[in-house]
Amino acid sequence: MTFYYLHPLLLHTCEAELTYLDMTINVKKSSCIRIGPRNRATRVPICCLSGVSLPWVDELRYLGIFVIRSRVLTISLVHAKKFLSLCKCYIWKSR
Repeated sequence: MTFYYLHPLLLHTCEAELTYLDMTINVKKSSCIRIGPRNRATRVPICCLSGVSLPWVDELRYLGIFVIRSRVLTISLVHAKKFLSLCKCYIWKSR
C-alpha cells in the first residue's frame, strides 16, 4: 500500500476520532508540509471529510518555531532572532 492511499485514510481516521470527541480540524489554521528526500515531489491534495483540501506550504509555524520544507528537518531562526531581541529589550527595560 502506498502513501497515496494511506494519507487520506489516516486523515479520515483522525477526523472520525475528533468527531467522536465533538471536535473538528480547523482548515484555516491547518496545512501540510513534506520533509525528506522527496520534499520536491508532486504533492497530492489532501481533502478533509468536509471536502476542503489542506494547503501544501513551504514553511509552517508550530508552537512558535518555523519549520521549513527540506531534505532534513530544518528550523528557521530568522523569526526566533526577532523574538529573542524583543525579549532582551523588555528584560532590559524592566530593570
